[in-house]
Amino acid sequence: MKQVIITISREYGCGAREVGERLAKRLGIPYYDRDLVHKAAERSGLTPEFIEKTEQRNTGGVFYGTNAAVSSMSGVLPGGTSLADQVYLAEFSVIREIAERDHSCVIVGRCADAILKNDYRCLNIFLHADLQSRIKRAVEVYGVDPDKAERIVRDTDKARAKHYKYYSDQKWGAASNYDISMNMAAFTIDGAVQILADCVNAMTK
Repeated sequence: MKQVIITISREYGCGAREVGERLAKRLGIPYYDRDLVHKAAERSGLTPEFIEKTEQRNTGGVFYGTNAAVSSMSGVLPGGTSLADQVYLAEFSVIREIAERDHSCVIVGRCADAILKNDYRCLNIFLHADLQSRIKRAVEVYGVDPDKAERIVRDTDKARAKHYKYYSDQKWGAASNYDISMNMAAFTIDGAVQILADCVNAMTK
């Protein structure tokens, strides 16, 4: 099929990792999620554990890491750059390299839709669901403590929204920023994968 990079952004507790993995397998293309952390660690010299803890933190200022500005750094992390920005820049570089190398692929999270915007053929997806459905999945599938689940869901979403705004100057979850916005409370994982695979196939004919 013609190249298309499928980016999946998501609210916490929507099953995005499972959707992404199954979609990539169905289409026969590479899937990237947590392995991006290890690639970014190699690039930055930071540990994978540190990157996972730092991914959705920022300095609170205005970064707006545009493709042109970050690409001009040629993978070099400038002195004085905050650790959170270093993590973003490393992941930015890895995602761009993947887009250049792979014919098609699925990438979950990490502002991939904004990083690749206008430069690559992408199908940008946002998965969401009502709060109670996501709390239920967090407890039953992710193993989150029931007494802490609602706070974790809300706090994770808040961090993702702030991170996305800081690095893209776009509103996280706004339908206008995505090609497909899917309510996962209305579909099974397999049903969502079927619909998304059909969309990809229609797009790449």
